[in-house]
Amino acid sequence: FGDEYDIYLEEVDQDLQTPCFFITLVDFEDKNMISDRKFRQYAFTIVYIPSDISGHRMQFAEVADKLFDNFDSIELADGSLIYTFDRVINIVGDVLEFTVLFKLYKQYENEAEEVQEHLEMSVI
Repeated sequence: FGDEYDIYLEEVDQDLQTPCFFITLVDFEDKNMISDRKFRQYAFTIVYIPSDISGHRMQFAEVADKLFDNFDSIELADGSLIYTFDRVINIVGDVLEFTVLFKLYKQYENEAEEVQEHLEMSVI
């Protein structure tokens, strides 16, 4: 989107610079799967606040197109891609809300467990 937009991850009480985006994690799910995999799901809401309330519907159309294009998939630090699901735009009052869902399977390393070498039993 460029440098002309501020991006906030926490609430701002004063001095809000518009246009801007608020990004919020709204839901997180973590499930153990068979073997050494986990299923993770992240739901985010991105709220866009326009710089000028007049004519904001046209701004919303442009921003919506960019959000859909830029959040088709994202690249992680290791180079792998995560594809998005359930991308939805809602216009609520004078702001645009974009919700997006990320689903991924994550491989994790099992910690080596100590193996018992001997077992002693006494019979009574």
